[in-house]
Amino acid sequence: MSALLEKFQSSYRVRVDPLLAGRWDYDVRRNGETNIKLQIAQAKRTATTLNKAIAKFSNIRPEQELAIKTAASAMSALAKELLPLVAWAKAYKIFCDAEYQREAIQELEAIATARWGNDTVALQFEADLIQELSTTEGKLAFAQWLHSQGQHTDVALHNISSGVERLGDGRTLRERVAATVLHEKRNTDNRWGSSVICSWRTYELYLTHRKDVAASTAGILKGFKA
Repeated sequence: MSALLEKFQSSYRVRVDPLLAGRWDYDVRRNGETNIKLQIAQAKRTATTLNKAIAKFSNIRPEQELAIKTAASAMSALAKELLPLVAWAKAYKIFCDAEYQREAIQELEAIATARWGNDTVALQFEADLIQELSTTEGKLAFAQWLHSQGQHTDVALHNISSGVERLGDGRTLRERVAATVLHEKRNTDNRWGSSVICSWRTYELYLTHRKDVAASTAGILKGFKA
């Protein structure tokens, strides 16, 4: 029994066969009650087909008739056995989805806390940069910076990608940028023919460069105002 199932069973009010619940644990987490309902329908159809089949044979032996009736009875019993699992599966799927979402949010928040803490300016700066890298101008600026560092100078500017060009999924901007950090990491640059998708480390270096440029610009503007 999985930890999720054990946690759910401790709070679910209706008693279901723990062995059956254990057998269906993995499938229900993915598909809910769908496959249970399919098997109930199939078991009922099979029982009906077997019972109807007996009448089609005029010279069937008693032991053969008994075997067919036993099989039909087994199918009917299976359908009856599975029926209480339908409501259980619906509830368990809802529970699992909520648990997965809670765990995912916790993971994203851990990333966000480590990367930005409560610094909303730093968060917004990175969000803006990621969105910029999805534009033609942003891609070109990144590629030009990369060439200025002596990297991938044999690759045309338009064939260079940062690989970090969209915000991830999430309810808030903080979660979306954290999701990007979680899912977009690549250890090395990937090259295919005349194109290159840069590593996460290259993106991090570009982020640092852009922060330095922004800080320098802010300092110059401040000097003018003074």
